[in-house]
Amino acid sequence: SIGIPTIGGEVYFEPSYALPGRIASTGVVSPEFKLANETTVIALSNFFLGTIYNGYGDWTGYTTQLNFTPYLSIAGNSKVLVEQLNLVLMAGTMSDSMKNAIVEAINQTDAMYPGERLRSAIFLITTSSEYAVQK
Repeated sequence: SIGIPTIGGEVYFEPSYALPGRIASTGVVSPEFKLANETTVIALSNFFLGTIYNGYGDWTGYTTQLNFTPYLSIAGNSKVLVEQLNLVLMAGTMSDSMKNAIVEAINQTDAMYPGERLRSAIFLITTSSEYAVQK
């Protein structure tokens, strides 16, 4: 056992848990972090990477592909792309510093590769701490 609380085999959050460090020192609780560790964070990152690039498949053998078509036409303009993904994936809550970091990162890929710019932006958003934490 790795110390994850369960009831009847179901995992649950300890409502009073506070992630040690800055969160705990401010008196804020963060029960969702009781289940987060290096393994779960890497597994989730790998899941997003695989789904973004290869689609989502399960034991049935069928794969669901993401439809990027509506965003390919704006992928050449990194600021417009990030603003649109901010609305779609984060309901407009992305911080300016995160927007700037993603714009800078996707500008490293030539605009003639809109699919790669789009996939990179989605991956960076979905694996960010701002995306992972419900506000």
